[in-house]
Amino acid sequence: MTREERIEQSTTRIFKAIFPDSTNHYNTLFGGTAMHLMDEVAFIYSDKVFTQTGRDGFF
Repeated sequence: MTREERIEQSTTRIFKAIFPDSTNHYNTLFGGTAMHLMDEVAFIYSDKVFTQTGRDGFF
């Protein structure tokens, strides 16, 4: 498998609606909300990897 194919397979995206209560007075996303979204994507990706490799998530 080439590097480009591995990168393409590792791409994980989520789409979430961001409402005004998740932004500050500069209309930028709160850092904690951004970290929560990144944590959610990391969980989805790790679950995908462990499912594909047949591991149960414990080493």
